[in-house]
Amino acid sequence: MSENKAKAYQNKTPAAAPARGSGRRGGPASVTQIKESIGSLKRTFKIYLKYFPKLTWVIGLCVFVGAVTAAVPSVFQQKIISIIEASWESGDWDSARPQVLRYIIPLVCLYVVALALAILQSQLLAYMTQTFLAKLREDIFDKMQHLPLKYFDTHKH
Repeated sequence: MSENKAKAYQNKTPAAAPARGSGRRGGPASVTQIKESIGSLKRTFKIYLKYFPKLTWVIGLCVFVGAVTAAVPSVFQQKIISIIEASWESGDWDSARPQVLRYIIPLVCLYVVALALAILQSQLLAYMTQTFLAKLREDIFDKMQHLPLKYFDTHKH
């Protein structure tokens, strides 16, 4: 009888876990929730622009350059591979070296610029985040200081 129980237990498959979404209780997000999230993102971006009008655009430029540097190497690699394939077939490796260097040098320069911008971006984001939170706390504290006492009597924490 215990063998039958073991076979029955082996034949049972665990029930699939329900998909977890970003809505309440793990369900899919509603259109209202998505619109509210977009509205919150817009308000946050406006506050960032208020505190850092120039640095926000520098971060955007860093992200753009990072995206370009992620896409460009594939073009260089294809050209280098075609040069190596042509040299492989002809056996003329001496003529391939200057052609390959013509593509490798700009690629290395591009990587150096991308590295510098990535470092700049991470440092700026760290500075902006810390300063943003400090200024936001100060603004909220200032606004709470100007609320009437009646507000604190009528509203719970």
